[in-house]
Amino acid sequence: MAATMMPTSAVLQSREIPPQRAPEPAVDANPQMEMTYTGNTGNDMGISTMGFRASKYNPSEWHEGNYSKYYQSFVDRDQAERVRHESKRTRNETEETTNKTQEDVTKKLGERCKDIDFWKSELEREIRDVIDETDLQLAQKKRLENALRATEIPLHIATDNLNCRQRRQGLDLVQDDVEISLLKEVEIINNVRDLLQNTIAQSEKQIRLNRDAKKNLEFDWSDKKEALELDTASAVLRNHHTNKQFFDGAAKFEEIQSTPESWAQFTHDNT
Repeated sequence: MAATMMPTSAVLQSREIPPQRAPEPAVDANPQMEMTYTGNTGNDMGISTMGFRASKYNPSEWHEGNYSKYYQSFVDRDQAERVRHESKRTRNETEETTNKTQEDVTKKLGERCKDIDFWKSELEREIRDVIDETDLQLAQKKRLENALRATEIPLHIATDNLNCRQRRQGLDLVQDDVEISLLKEVEIINNVRDLLQNTIAQSEKQIRLNRDAKKNLEFDWSDKKEALELDTASAVLRNHHTNKQFFDGAAKFEEIQSTPESWAQFTHDNT
């Protein structure tokens, strides 16, 4: 005899319509919803249960409780699916926003690297120009010092001649054209020496300024070099790279940080 195979369990599907409530079994008109058994339930042990009232739930309460839990499971599952779909939508939106922001930051990092490389090249050019200018100043200072030393002999000769003429006696101690020319010569030589000494002092001051400017330019160039290396390394980072680290507070804008405008203006002033 062929037996009809009935499924022993059912798998709930999303948005499944709950089955219709089964007809409630007929119950007695007992206001306490309790079963009362008054038959002779004596047993072999001699214990009588005559008139025993059961403290268990009756069948209608049992069915009602099962159906309540059954329907509540559908409500909970629908709520869980709504939360899951909302979480999935939030995840997709967050992922899309993150990817877009990451692309923008990567693009801006590339532009930033170009700006840093430009100013780094400008600083290198200015450093070379300052070095060349300082070398010219040193050579010119050397020439001025040689010219200053070259005036010593003519000055000594003219001064010695004047001293010799001062030793004349009587009417020979006269201020003639020769003495006037010697005095003019000494005056001219002294003026030239003063001019050469002032020029040498100005040259030395300019050399010091050039060296200070070169030092500032080199410091700025060193900062640009380090910034370029850091930004270049950051620009090539991808999500699958393992050499990433998180630094607490790195995304906080500090008051001492410069703006792009002040950053460019600082290097512009240095150059």
